[in-house]
Amino acid sequence: FRIIVDDVASCYQALGAVHSNWKPVPGKIKDYVALPKPNGYRSLHTTIIGPHKRRIEVQIRTRDMHDVAESGIAAHFLYKEKNNGGIGGNKASDESTRFAWLRELVNEVRRQSDPIEFVNAVKEDLFLKEVLVFSPGGDLYALPRGSSVLDFAFKVHSDLGYHCAGAKVNGKMVSL
Repeated sequence: FRIIVDDVASCYQALGAVHSNWKPVPGKIKDYVALPKPNGYRSLHTTIIGPHKRRIEVQIRTRDMHDVAESGIAAHFLYKEKNNGGIGGNKASDESTRFAWLRELVNEVRRQSDPIEFVNAVKEDLFLKEVLVFSPGGDLYALPRGSSVLDFAFKVHSDLGYHCAGAKVNGKMVSL
């Protein structure tokens, strides 16, 4: 079963409601919201003992998390831009066009009999031009490869760039 809620707090409230109505299976609770998978996947998973003593897996996530789970990281980026209104024009529409190639690539991988071989063949070309970077708040930004942490700070907000005194990359302090 999948439960889609409005925000992160509601994910945990829903988990509490599920566990107060059905017994959870010990060791079968995964919190990918607090500790996302490396590919950006976020969701709460629990297994409960349901009717007729059958085990039932329940996934609890927000709409945003669901889009990432179903359509990948590009969907997450588009969702954020659409809901934030973009900056300077219709940025969500621009990003939709910009990521069309990525959707086509994913569709091509799905059509291949050996998707691993296909991915290995295009991996280098796929990531030559851009890197995808998460902010501490979980927002995703596409930056040109070779961008600095200051470029990222300015991409988030110009005030952040002008007042940035330090930065962390993968949890470690780096020089500006």
